[in-house]
Amino acid sequence: MFPLSPGPYYYADYYQSFLNDSFTQGSHHESSLPDLMNESQKENNPSDAVDVPRATEMGAIPEMDIDDEDADVDSSGYESESMEDPVEQEWLETQFAKRVKRHAPYFSDQTMIEVNDPQVFESPIPDVGMEKILITSSFQHSCIGTTGLATCLAVCSRGRKADGEVLLAVAHLSCLDSPSDVVKYIFKQFLDAGCWQPSIESYILGGILSSRFYSIEEEPHEDIYDMLCDSPTTRQQDRNPYNIKALKLFCLSSQECNEGKSLAVAISANELRYSKSCTFEGQKNVGIETSAVI
Repeated sequence: MFPLSPGPYYYADYYQSFLNDSFTQGSHHESSLPDLMNESQKENNPSDAVDVPRATEMGAIPEMDIDDEDADVDSSGYESESMEDPVEQEWLETQFAKRVKRHAPYFSDQTMIEVNDPQVFESPIPDVGMEKILITSSFQHSCIGTTGLATCLAVCSRGRKADGEVLLAVAHLSCLDSPSDVVKYIFKQFLDAGCWQPSIESYILGGILSSRFYSIEEEPHEDIYDMLCDSPTTRQQDRNPYNIKALKLFCLSSQECNEGKSLAVAISANELRYSKSCTFEGQKNVGIETSAVI
C-alpha cells in the first residue's frame, strides 16, 4: 500500500483511491504496442527517478513578470483575483456560458467522477509531466494520470482492442497549447494500433477562465469546440469525429488558484477520476515531449 503524497508542490493532504479493481488490479501481459510506450519508465530503478518539479514548472501557477508599483499581490506571492480586467472577464464568462449551453451534452456528462476523500492506492500511478504525453497499455499500467493542473489542460483517452487490451493516453498541456492537435494525434495512434474506432473516447479538463491568462481577442480553446462538429447543419454521422466523450473546462476559479489548489486526474480502462484537493503517489514527470510528436 502506498500513502498519498501531501508534498508541498501539489497542495494536497491525501488522495482518494481511484478506487476499484480497474485502478488497482492491472494485468501484466506484455503490451502489443511497444512503439507507443514511454521508453523512459524507471519504476524499478528509483535512483533514476525524476525529481518532482516545482508547481510553476508543472503548470499549476505560471510565473509572471509583475510591476511592483501596480500589482495587487496576495500573501502567497501571486496576482490576486482583482487583477482581472472586469470587462474582459465578463466577456470571457459570457462566451463560455454560451458554449456550455450550446454543447451541453459534453459539459453535463457524468462519467468524470470528482473524488475528495483521503485514501491510499494499491500501486503507484505514473504522473505525466507538463507538456508531455504518455500512451501506454492497461497490460502495463492499470491507471495513468497527471497532477498540478491549474491553468493547464489534460487530455485523457482510452481505446479498446479486440483482444481485450485497453490503450490509455494522458497529455498535460499548457493553456497556450492546442488540445485538438493532441486529441487527433492520440486518435490516430489508437486506430493504427488496432483499437476499435467506436471504443476510442477522449476527455478534456482543467484550466482557469481568467483575463490574466486569456484575452478577448480570441475565444479560449475554440479549437476544442470546432472538433465537435455539432453545428445544426452538420449531418449526425459527421458529428464528433474524434469521439470526445466529455468536457470539464475551467473548473478552477482564480481564487482557488491563489489558494494553491490544482487538479489531479487519472484514467483507467473503466473510469476517469479527478480531484481539486488531493494528489497521488507515483513516478513524476513521465512521458515524452508533446513537441516531439505533435
